[in-house]
Amino acid sequence: SHIYSSLGCNSRMKLSGRPYRHMGVLGTSKLYDIRKTIFTFTPQFIDQQQFYLALDNKMIVEMLRTDLSYLCSRWRMTGQPTITFPVSHTMLDEDGTSLNSSILAALRKMQDGYFGGARIQTGKLSEFLTTSCCTHLSFMDPGPEGKLYSEDYDDNYNELDSGDWMNDYDSTHNAHCGDEVARYLDHLLAHTTPHAKLAPTSQKGGLDLFRAAVQTTCDLMSLVTKAKELHVQNVHMYLPTKIFQASRPSFNLLDSPHCPQEDQVPSVRVEMHLPRDQSGEVDFKALVLQLKETSSLQEQADILYMLYTLKGPDWDPELYDEGATTVRELLTELYVRVGEIRHWGLTRHISGILRKKVEALDEACTALLSHQKHLTVGLPPEPREKTISAPLPYEVLTQLIDEASEGDMSISILTQEIMVYLAMYMRTQPSLFAEMFRLRIGLIIQVMATELAHSLRCSAEEATDSLMNLSPSAMKNLLHHILSGKEFGVERSVRPTDSNVSPAISIHEIGAVGATKTERTGIMQLKSEIKQSPGTPVA
Repeated sequence: SHIYSSLGCNSRMKLSGRPYRHMGVLGTSKLYDIRKTIFTFTPQFIDQQQFYLALDNKMIVEMLRTDLSYLCSRWRMTGQPTITFPVSHTMLDEDGTSLNSSILAALRKMQDGYFGGARIQTGKLSEFLTTSCCTHLSFMDPGPEGKLYSEDYDDNYNELDSGDWMNDYDSTHNAHCGDEVARYLDHLLAHTTPHAKLAPTSQKGGLDLFRAAVQTTCDLMSLVTKAKELHVQNVHMYLPTKIFQASRPSFNLLDSPHCPQEDQVPSVRVEMHLPRDQSGEVDFKALVLQLKETSSLQEQADILYMLYTLKGPDWDPELYDEGATTVRELLTELYVRVGEIRHWGLTRHISGILRKKVEALDEACTALLSHQKHLTVGLPPEPREKTISAPLPYEVLTQLIDEASEGDMSISILTQEIMVYLAMYMRTQPSLFAEMFRLRIGLIIQVMATELAHSLRCSAEEATDSLMNLSPSAMKNLLHHILSGKEFGVERSVRPTDSNVSPAISIHEIGAVGATKTERTGIMQLKSEIKQSPGTPVA
């Protein structure tokens, strides 16, 4: 997407070039010849910096299956499509000794030659250079608008064959060249890892040691050995980071005989006790000192949220003497750390603070509208609930979601997630929406929280926390049960969990045999409450 944005760019003619657009699987399944160098790009659904869905290994497999199915039916170009699928250390199990079962099962199916309805051939990237579809981006050739390499090379490509030219490239020195793509490639190929600014969290020593050691070449080579029999090339991915959690209100649950009104917690935010100086103002030095000393992810998240709110994202708390660090960078570091331990509640909230958006959100919205379904975003009732009846540009759509969420980052980020899942089910199982004319995402969120409160026998606040702490794959599974009307059960994990990790909740289908009448009719009663006659809003 960044490279194609330079297409048609000309400063003398004051042309800004092609608008930045989402690059779909058709675009990332080709090889690109850029200035005598072959480039391959990974699919955008595994970009963990962009959105947190890629942090869930089960969701990665599901999105890969969807993309392969789409490629199988839509590919019309000369040459074979080639998908580069990196295997990173985040795809290992919690103990760090083997690949995640979902990833391993998917790789074995691909090795067998069939996955996602498509015939698959796996191998090293070098084995597919002659048969893959390759596109030459002629508009990227050196010209008067800028050069990819430093002017010191004088367009002598022979001096660049060593492969070290990118490390020697000084983007600041060559900023006058006006080649944004050069700086972008320089950023992508940089091998330096930023040093952690926040205090380490109290986790199991073995897991911490592994996750630190896996960054080294030795451990990366051991991971290659584990995947050798699958013929998968292990490419280390630069992964995003940690997240923080601010106190959030509970969703307004639907009335249910199993969830009394007195159990519902009002939508109130708890104010954090901030240190004060003698004048009564917030003592930011004491707050920063507390941030520096605490090892709790929750405390780090709360403090960073207050600094973000009171001082802004670009404020430098001056944690350490070496170099400046902004609140935004600290939040990004926290996002990575929480993502590594799969703390989904904090992950979603930090994503909301950092304004992370799904790049394909407008495509998901259009996919639903193309099946003659209207959408509403925001919790009921109107006018807070906004209706979408026509495709909207990406910026307008995200702004509408934020407005309908009334500044609640939890609802905003969850609305995007649910919209993506609805679009995925619309493509694969359109029969789920046969009797629905309007998809009310806010109401669907309320139904989810209500069902969790009923199944777990907990308050509205606890149900909201449980919903936000579901993994993306579990959230998608819960949505499927809500749409299909199938009876399901929700159980808390009985295994001990670390205090920093989200409480594990399993969602499973309940068969008719052995289930009580109340259990069999529970979800159907909930669905009947939101399902109305044709022409009126239904979920």
